[in-house]
Amino acid sequence: MKKYASKICDNYVKSVYEYRDFSEQSLTNHTSFCIINHNGMVGTTDIILEEAYMHNKPLAFTGKKSYMRFLFLVVGILLFMAMVTPFMVSCNNLQVGDSVFIGKYPFHRDGSYKQIEWLVLTIHDGKALVISRYNLDIKPYYTKHDEVTWETSSIRKWLNNSFIETAFSAEDQAKIVETTLINADNPEYSTNGGQDTVDRVFLLSIDEVKKHMPFEINRESFSTLYAKEQGAYVNGKNGSSWWALRSPGADALSMATINDGKISYEGDGVDSTDYALRPAMWIEVK
Repeated sequence: MKKYASKICDNYVKSVYEYRDFSEQSLTNHTSFCIINHNGMVGTTDIILEEAYMHNKPLAFTGKKSYMRFLFLVVGILLFMAMVTPFMVSCNNLQVGDSVFIGKYPFHRDGSYKQIEWLVLTIHDGKALVISRYNLDIKPYYTKHDEVTWETSSIRKWLNNSFIETAFSAEDQAKIVETTLINADNPEYSTNGGQDTVDRVFLLSIDEVKKHMPFEINRESFSTLYAKEQGAYVNGKNGSSWWALRSPGADALSMATINDGKISYEGDGVDSTDYALRPAMWIEVK
C-alpha cells in the first residue's frame, strides 16, 4: 500500500505541475495525503507544489503528456482520497478526524495568509477539541532560560492575545470556548505542572496527546512554508517538524515535546526556538 501510495503521489505531482493546476483545491485537497522528497524539497505534496510554484523551481519529470492518462489519474486520486483523507464538513455532522477551517494565518514564505486547517480530536457536549494540522509558527515557550510553568509562560500569553487577534475575526473568536486546563506534573520526572488555567487557545499536554493522538503516526506534523522561514526544524528524511507541548519536561527549565511522533518527556529548554507550534482549542459546533 505504501509503494502504491508513493506512485500515486509522484504521478499526481507530475500531472498537476505539467498542467499548471495550482488552484487551492488542487494543491491542498487533492495532494495533502502524500509525503515526498523531490529535488531537495521534503514534505506533504501540497507544500512541495506551492514551494515549486512560488519560486519557479522545476520538478524534474520526463515523458510525454497524456490527457487520457491524466483523466484516469485524477479519477484514481479521487477514489483513493475518499478512503484515506479527511474532508471539509459542516459543523452539524463533525466526526473525529475531520477537518474544519477557521481563521487565517501566514502560510507562505512571504507572509501571505491562508485559512487554517484544524483536525478534530474529540467531540463532547456540542464542542470539538481541534489542533492545527500544520505547525504554524516558531516561538519560544519562555523568552528566557528560567524556571517556568504553563501558567506563567510567554507562549500562553502570546497564544491568548497576539495569536487570537491575528488569526481570528470577531465572529470566529466568538466560537472559541474558554476552557479550564489541567496542568498535571510530568509523569516520568514528576516536574511540577503548575496551577490549572483557563485559556481559549493552548498547547496540548502529555496526557491529552496520549489520549487523543495515541499513535506516533498521528503526531507527526509538517510546518507551513512560513514556519520553515521562521526557522522550524525539518527532518530531512520525511519532512516532519518537532512541536512543543505545554507540559513541563525533565525540570522547570524545560517543556515536553513531540519529536518525530514520539513524546519526549525530557523535552528541551524553555527558551529553545527549534520547536514549532500547533495551537489547540475547543470550539462550539452546535
